[in-house]
Amino acid sequence: MIFAALITASPLLYVATVTTFGCTSIDEITKLQSIRLERKAFQTELYEQIFDGQCVEIARGTLVEGSIEIRNSSMLLVDRQIEPPGFEAPLRDFKLKPTGGKK
Repeated sequence: MIFAALITASPLLYVATVTTFGCTSIDEITKLQSIRLERKAFQTELYEQIFDGQCVEIARGTLVEGSIEIRNSSMLLVDRQIEPPGFEAPLRDFKLKPTGGKK
């Protein structure tokens, strides 16, 4: 059981499938997700949070190091090694980058 938790927490490479965001606060992510379909309100709020240093924008196609958040499996903790403590981001906006192997 502990081994499974360690595997889940291990950082892997993910690719953003859409332009998305990451924030230091789960509350801010929840707020942004609730207004995401209201494009203008969403962008205004996101840019305010970026300016305040609470969030970052992640462009489509960006490769990030991430691990699925143990407390909330719908969130991905990204770039914790690069920018501690990292940013929480919606997991559904990412796909696991395929590892080497046959194409």
